[in-house]
Amino acid sequence: MQMKQTKTKLINNAIALQQKFAAQINLNKSVYVAQKMGFEKKPDKKLDAEEWRHIETKAKQRIEENRHNELCSICLEPFKMEDQILLNCSHLFHKICLQNFEQFMKLANSNTIRKCPVCRKDAYQKKVSSIGKEDYKIQCAILIQSIWRGYRCRKKYFLMKLNKNPEAKRKYYAEKLKQLSCKLERTLKVENSILDRALESIDKSIERNHLAFLSNEEWDKIVQPSKARKLLSKDAKCTICLQELTDRSVLLTSCGHSFHCNCLQSFERYSQYHDYQCPCCRTLYVSREITL
Repeated sequence: MQMKQTKTKLINNAIALQQKFAAQINLNKSVYVAQKMGFEKKPDKKLDAEEWRHIETKAKQRIEENRHNELCSICLEPFKMEDQILLNCSHLFHKICLQNFEQFMKLANSNTIRKCPVCRKDAYQKKVSSIGKEDYKIQCAILIQSIWRGYRCRKKYFLMKLNKNPEAKRKYYAEKLKQLSCKLERTLKVENSILDRALESIDKSIERNHLAFLSNEEWDKIVQPSKARKLLSKDAKCTICLQELTDRSVLLTSCGHSFHCNCLQSFERYSQYHDYQCPCCRTLYVSREITL
């Protein structure tokens, strides 16, 4: 008798340990000792292809009945083109939603057998499905067709109405002609502005090339008035640093303005334009070092 009690106790301990181990690693579909001995219900057999087709048909019927209200029961969002999972109870969920739900339930209680979030079916089976994607494609096609058909009907009705009313027809084509004229005018303005910028660029290029090849005679004509201004004005100043132009090297620009060498070089170094413009008169220039 004592031996029998010991044996029963050992069997119960083994069953308890096996159940604990199975719950920890989530072996819901495997048959362990407690199930073999009848202490616990065995998991359902895997569904074959025919049974899955029957479940998919049932899920499609539910979607067709609630075509505008069929949502994922976990996130309450439409299925659209995201990955979906179908359970053997015919309920459909987003794949990521069901994965998060299973992970949350496992963290909440490691011994909890997974259940369907809707009908609470134990130890459900699941497979990847595209039922929601197909339904979303059908809805998009229906929407596109309805928009196109509406446009065609409105256009046909409008033309029929114009043919019956010559005055309305005249006003309609007058408005269309006005719109075309405005569009043509805007296009011409854009083209004119592009042409103006191109001509301006050509003018600057010609001026820059002319300045690059100034002769000595032309430079003498520029230097003489500058020296005359220095003689007339004892306190001639650099317009950049506002200091006198004495005892420093001086650069004379082709437009006739004088600056300290360091000042003009710094001005050119920090200028945001490649075509340098005179700090005084804002014209293109070339410079030459002189002695006043």
